[in-house]
Amino acid sequence: MRFVDYRTMSDRDILNLGDAGGAQRDAADAPVDHWVTIDHRHVPITEPQGRRASQQNAKEYAGDATYYNLPGAKTASGQRFDPNRIAAAMTAEKVKLGQTVKVTYAYEDERGKTVTRTVSVIVNDRGPFARNADGKPLHPLRPDPRGVIDLTPAAFRQLVGTLRVGRVHVTVTVPNE
Repeated sequence: MRFVDYRTMSDRDILNLGDAGGAQRDAADAPVDHWVTIDHRHVPITEPQGRRASQQNAKEYAGDATYYNLPGAKTASGQRFDPNRIAAAMTAEKVKLGQTVKVTYAYEDERGKTVTRTVSVIVNDRGPFARNADGKPLHPLRPDPRGVIDLTPAAFRQLVGTLRVGRVHVTVTVPNE
């Protein structure tokens, strides 16, 4: 892509970028569909800036998702646990409390087609924690080596369709703030 100094161009030249009568653009460039005004000049943008930048800077974690149900208990954010809320628990190293993350679950249906389901959840608690064979958390608490996220029953049901499975492999996308 060729560098164009918009400060030295007239408004007409900027608007005619890509036209036969104006300055030529590289053939590989995407068509201009977004414009922004900088210093009273219209500047073409080939791709929305914010969306692309946030996708590139997002962190992804792959691992298991489970659900947990502690009705009425206080979460790490100070709220009461609500099993009907679309929320989750993740470790502090991966995400801040109050941040929204996207959880993606992919599986093959009975016809062999790959089905992808996604749910956005707000992180209001910490977890998942390692558990013993009885399902009780190990003390002192430490992160589950296989798990990346604990979902509320409502969020797990929305993602997977049932609570019977209990543990599924997912990808969690954490946007940069």
